[in-house]
Amino acid sequence: MRKWLTVIIPLWLVVILLAACVTLPDTGKQAFIMFTPQQEAQMGFAAFNQLRRSQKISNDPKARALVARVVNRITPHVTAGATQWDYEVFEDEDPNAFALPGGKIGVHTGLIALAENEAGLATVIGHECAHVSQRHGGQRMTQQMTAALVGGLLGASIGGQDRRKQQIFMQSFGIMTGLGILAFSRQHEREADALGLHYMAKAGYDPREALKFWQRMVKATANKPRPPLWLSSHPADSERIQRIQALIPQVLPIYEQSRM
Repeated sequence: MRKWLTVIIPLWLVVILLAACVTLPDTGKQAFIMFTPQQEAQMGFAAFNQLRRSQKISNDPKARALVARVVNRITPHVTAGATQWDYEVFEDEDPNAFALPGGKIGVHTGLIALAENEAGLATVIGHECAHVSQRHGGQRMTQQMTAALVGGLLGASIGGQDRRKQQIFMQSFGIMTGLGILAFSRQHEREADALGLHYMAKAGYDPREALKFWQRMVKATANKPRPPLWLSSHPADSERIQRIQALIPQVLPIYEQSRM
């Protein structure tokens, strides 16, 4: 049985990789995703509707108008990721926002306060739109599913009838794959920062405001407990600031062109 598994597992992985390899819009990057965009969107819709039922929604007309204006300016420049973009503003002091597959964007009132201006908010909306267009949610779900399947098959082939050996292997495999998924998540954040700058610049928002926004974010969250970098789903603040500083000269011409 073990000999057969050493042959079957690599063949199975090759078949899955070939079948699930997709080209992402706006970047042309290749990604391994086992879900269709429609499946991802259905999951995103269900999760978003649940949040709307369980979380307090803001009725502040100014906040809602601001978010709507930014979403409507940025999303036309996003090649794919949603057939109909939607947003919601939640009453929450935590300066945060999120995006779900299918084009569902959630913005906390605490983030609107920290943004200070429309371009500051566009920094985050562009970032979240990039998560959607690059199907980062589908990529993470695929990574988790693949890790579980491969771990189960390898555990069965390595452990045999020795349950203790299986348990040790599965624990070690789980730790390693978990760290790997966190590393992928940090890379997704870098991609979203870079592509988000392009989106906001195309929409006519000054990308230099992105640097100011993230500097405010770093200051506002300076006392918030954080895990070590290797256990974090986001890059270090200092790295993010340096990367954005380096990217701004590349997107400034796009911003200038949008104003003509």
